[in-house]
Amino acid sequence: MTETNGTNNSNIKNGNFICGVVEGFYGRPWTSEQRKDLFQKMKKWGMDSYLYAPKDDYKHRAFWRDLYTVEEAEHLTGLITSARDSGITFYYALSPGLDITYSSVKEVTALKRKLEQVSQFGCTAFALLFDDIEPEMSEADKEVFQSFAHAQVSVTNDIFQHLGQPKFLLCPTQYCATRAMPNVPSSEYLNTLGSKLAQEIDIMWTGPKVISRLLTPESIEEITEVLRRPPVIWDNLHANDYDQKRVFLGPYSGRSPDLIPKLRGVLTNPNCEYGANFIAIHTLAQWSRCNVDGKRDLSLNDTVSADIKLETETEDGVVGEDVPSTLSPNMYHPRHALKAAIKDWLGEFSKKKAAWGVIAKPQPAVAPTVPIPIIPSVNTCMSLTATSTVSTVSSAPITAPGNTNHLAALAEVCSSVTSDFPGPTGPAMNSLVSDNKVEPVDTGTGTSNSGIGTACSENGPGTVGTVGTGGTEAQKVGTEDGTGARNQQENLESPEITEPMDCNTTPSNSPSQTVKDDEAMVENTSTCSGTSGSMQVEEVNGTQMIVETDGADGEGEKDKDKMLTIEDLGLLCDLFYLPFEHGGQGIQVLQEFNWLKMNRLFQRMTYCDNRELLYDLYSYIWDMRGVISLLNSYVKWLGKHFSPPLITESSAIINEAISPTEPNQPALPYLPSDEDAVYALCNQITGVTGTSAVADRLVGGFLTISPEFCMMVEDDSGLVGYALTALNIKTYYKKMAVAWIPELKAKYPLEDITNDLPESVQEAIRYFHSFSPEVPEQLSQQFPSLVMCSLLPTVTDQSIAKRLITCSLAALRANGSFGIHTTISAMDKESHEFYGKLGFVDYNQGQEELPGVVTMSRSF
Repeated sequence: MTETNGTNNSNIKNGNFICGVVEGFYGRPWTSEQRKDLFQKMKKWGMDSYLYAPKDDYKHRAFWRDLYTVEEAEHLTGLITSARDSGITFYYALSPGLDITYSSVKEVTALKRKLEQVSQFGCTAFALLFDDIEPEMSEADKEVFQSFAHAQVSVTNDIFQHLGQPKFLLCPTQYCATRAMPNVPSSEYLNTLGSKLAQEIDIMWTGPKVISRLLTPESIEEITEVLRRPPVIWDNLHANDYDQKRVFLGPYSGRSPDLIPKLRGVLTNPNCEYGANFIAIHTLAQWSRCNVDGKRDLSLNDTVSADIKLETETEDGVVGEDVPSTLSPNMYHPRHALKAAIKDWLGEFSKKKAAWGVIAKPQPAVAPTVPIPIIPSVNTCMSLTATSTVSTVSSAPITAPGNTNHLAALAEVCSSVTSDFPGPTGPAMNSLVSDNKVEPVDTGTGTSNSGIGTACSENGPGTVGTVGTGGTEAQKVGTEDGTGARNQQENLESPEITEPMDCNTTPSNSPSQTVKDDEAMVENTSTCSGTSGSMQVEEVNGTQMIVETDGADGEGEKDKDKMLTIEDLGLLCDLFYLPFEHGGQGIQVLQEFNWLKMNRLFQRMTYCDNRELLYDLYSYIWDMRGVISLLNSYVKWLGKHFSPPLITESSAIINEAISPTEPNQPALPYLPSDEDAVYALCNQITGVTGTSAVADRLVGGFLTISPEFCMMVEDDSGLVGYALTALNIKTYYKKMAVAWIPELKAKYPLEDITNDLPESVQEAIRYFHSFSPEVPEQLSQQFPSLVMCSLLPTVTDQSIAKRLITCSLAALRANGSFGIHTTISAMDKESHEFYGKLGFVDYNQGQEELPGVVTMSRSF
C-alpha cells in the first residue's frame, strides 16, 4: 500500500480527524529518544497526534500535583518541540482521579498550576483522564455536586476555560460499553457528560469492551448520540500491559474504514515495548488514509466460521482470505497492510542502535491472587488450539474426564501455568530525566517539592504540596487501564467470542496500598528480571550500556544466512498476532510443529544491528522457544509410551529444529539407564554420602513403581534436575507396600540406626519400617497425584522447573488426573518457597496430616 499524505482521504475533512498514538499503558514508559523517533515516523506516515499519558510515569498519575524540576522540564520541552517540528500535536495528560477532591479550591488550583507549567513549555493541547478510579465521590464532594459526572464536568470545564480553550481530551470513568451503568443509552454518567461538558472538548471511548474485538458503525452511532459528539477512540487492540506473555505484531483490524466519518479520531494505545509497535502504528496510518473496506465480510461471531478462517491458508500464507496482490490506495485490507508494514519494518533491524540496561519486560510482573484450578488465559501465543479460549475459574473440585487428545491436554496445562492475572504495580518511574532510559523513583520519603514555579500561580512560585499521595500508584489487582488494559474477565459478548481484560472493579484510591499475592507459575525466563511482584526496571548507572563485541568479521558484510528476511518477520508477526486470532503461520506452527523456521528466526534475530529493537522482542521470542522446548519434551514423553508414526516424525522435526547448544534445556523422559544418575543427583542435592537410604526414600519408589511419569532435565555437565510423579497415590502406595518397602526394610534394618548417622538417613530408615499405605480420603480425591521435584542449587533459571512441572502435569492430565500434591518437612522453608513458585499452596493450612510434615497441592 503506497504511502500517501493523510489529506488524500476524502473522509478526513479539514484536518479534523485525529489519528495517532497514546502512550497510556501501565509499566515502563518509553524513553525520550523513542518518543522523538515516534514523532518522525508519524510525520512520515501522515499521522498528527500524540497523547502523553504513561500510567507509571510518576508525575502523571501517582504524584500528579508535583511540578516538574528544571531537568524534567528540559526533557519535556524537548519532546513538545520535537513533536511540533514534526507537525504532531502533543497532548499532555494528567490522571488526578485517584485522590482528587473535586470541590477543593486547593486541589483545582494545583491542577491548574501543573497544566500552566506545561503550557509554558510550549504545549497547546491537554487531556484529563478519569479512568480506573472509584466511581464514588468523597463526602465533601457530595455536599457540592449532584453526581460524580457533575464533579468531573465542573473541574474539566473550569480547566478548559482557564487554559484558554485549547485542544482538549477527556477520558471518562465509564469509557466502554461494559462499564456504562446500566447501559450506554441509559447511563446517567455518560448523558451528563454529553449535555454538560463543553462541546469543544473531545471524549475518549474504547468501544464495546476495554479491548474491543470489533468496532461497528452501530456502536459508534449509539455512543455519539449519548455524548452529543463523535468519540475519539482510545484503541487497546495492541495493548499488552496486562500479560507478560503477549506482544501483538498483527495489523490494525476489526475496524472498517467506513467508521472514519463517524469518528472524531483514533489513538492507538499499543505494546509497552516501543520497538514492537511498528506494525500497529504503520497499519493504523494506512487505515486512516482509506475509505473502502477491502476485507471480505465474514461472520466473525460464528465460531465455526472463525475456526475455518484460522485453519485454511492460501498459497501466499494469507489465512482464510483471498487478498488481491494489489489494492487501490483508498482500500484497506489488514493482511495487505501487514505486508506493506513488514516491508518497511525490515529496515529498522539494520539500523545501528545500542541497547541500554538489561533485557526485562516493561510490564509489571504478574501473579494470581489465589491459586486456582485453571487460570484464565487468552494467550494467543501459547494456545495449542485453533482459537483463543478463556477457562472458567471455579473453586469446586475438578471432575472432568481424562483428555484423550494429548496435545489438548498439554494446551490446557499450559493455560493453567500461564498466569494472566494482574499483579501489584512496581516502583514509580521517571522518563523525563534521561534521553535513553527510564529511571526508577524513590518515593518512600514523600514527593519532591523542587518543581518550577509558574508565573500565574496563585500561591507564589513554590510548588503545591501533595494531598493524600504517598508512595506509588494504587495496586490494581483485578483492574485495568481503560486505556491500559489490566483486568480479569467480565461480561463476555457471547460464549463463543471471548475478549480479554474486562471487569468493572476499580483500584483503591490509596497509592500506598500493597497487596500480598501468592506466587503461582509466573513464567519469566529472563535471568536479569526482577523478582515476582515487582516492576522489572533496571537500576543502572547513567552511562551504563550493554556492550556487545562484534564477531571476527568486524564491520564486514554479514553472512547472508544471518540476515533477517521479510519472510522471517512475517512468521514473527503471525506468531504474535492479535488478541483474538493467530496469524496464518502461527496456526501452521501449532498444527504441524514447523519448528525449524522458528529456530532460524530466533538465531537471525540475535544478529540484527538494532539492539534496542532486539531487546524489545527478545524475551517474547525466548518465551516462544520455551514453549517449543516444552512441546519437544512432551512429544518425547508421548513417543516413549505411545509410538504412532506422527509422534516419531514430529519428534524428529523438533529435534532437528532445536539446537542442543542453546541454553534452553528441554525436559527428558526417564529411562531405566538413568537410575544411577538420578540417585547420584538426589544424594548431591540432599548432601548425603555413603548411603542411598535417603534417595531410596525420595526417588526410589517413583523410579521403581511409576517410571513412565518421571521427567529429567540436563545440561552439558549432566543431570541437573528431575520431576517424579505418580498418577494415583492410593495405587502407588499399595504397590509400594508390596513391591518396594519390604525390600528396603531388609536393606536397612532398624538396628542399623546409630547416632553417628545423619538425621535424614535415620528418618529414612524409620520411614521404611513405619510406612503405611493409608491416604486421607479427601486428599486422594482432590489431589490424587504425587510429585517430587528437585533441582541443583546451581540452576538459576526458574523456567526450567516450570517446564519440568508443566510437562509432568500434561502427562498426568492426559491420563485423567487434575490435581497433584507433595509433602515436605514443616521446617523446610526453601522447598516450601520452591513449590510455592510452581503454583502449589498449603493443603489444609494450619493443620498437619503427619507431625512435622506439610502437604502442598495444586489443581490443573
